[in-house]
Amino acid sequence: LKSWTKYSVKNARKIITISKFSKKEIEKHYARQSKDIVIAYPSFQFSENAPLEEIKSFFRDKQIKNKYFLYLGTLQPRKNIVNVIAAYEEFLRKLAASNLKTKNKQVKKIIEPDLVIAGKIGWLADDILARVNSSPHKNKIILTGFVEDKFKRALYQNATASLLLSLYEGFGIPALESMQAGTIPIVANNSSLPEVVGKAGFLVDALDTHQVSDAMLTVYQMPYKELLKHKTAMRRQAKKFDWQESAKIILKTLEHEK
Repeated sequence: LKSWTKYSVKNARKIITISKFSKKEIEKHYARQSKDIVIAYPSFQFSENAPLEEIKSFFRDKQIKNKYFLYLGTLQPRKNIVNVIAAYEEFLRKLAASNLKTKNKQVKKIIEPDLVIAGKIGWLADDILARVNSSPHKNKIILTGFVEDKFKRALYQNATASLLLSLYEGFGIPALESMQAGTIPIVANNSSLPEVVGKAGFLVDALDTHQVSDAMLTVYQMPYKELLKHKTAMRRQAKKFDWQESAKIILKTLEHEK
């Protein structure tokens, strides 16, 4: 793959890529000039939802009952899921401390949210699975396995926030999925992810569990009015990624290179 990619990039008249970050990486690693690299952003469209009863059955089968934070994607090292789990554990400790400070007879007991890790098991996932099993909160961490497209929108829409703490992303479709579903994304402040999320989500150091857990607590305790502002920002940001516009860019590039 490395050899074929290098050969293709070297010999192509033009290169079409999916983000400004990817363009810079191509310039850096393959020594191509900026003028030879065109950006055509990907977009995303949810497939048709499953019927409501089927969605309810899915949630029952996976034992998703409480509020939850969501990771949706393949389980592999690059996705930094071990740190997602560590940040979640820290979030629960901070939430407990926060509840202790405000506790009185009128305060209703808050149910701690779960962590849903949804997606198929990828390569080198043993450390992730071991980390789940060793967690003191493993009874609150739900592994769903592969998720069919028809359930994805519901998974996002019912989540408190989505988590994408990848160490490297060429674009980061899950962040766009989350925004389209109206769910705040908490993403790593690296590679292409700030470009995708803009100001609509929370940017954190993927390796700093304090930052991640603080963002989780902020979203979890966010007043409704503030949440509405984020939803407006997410709608605006998501509209920047449009298949029609990308198709025009690609067509123009192809026609110019005839």
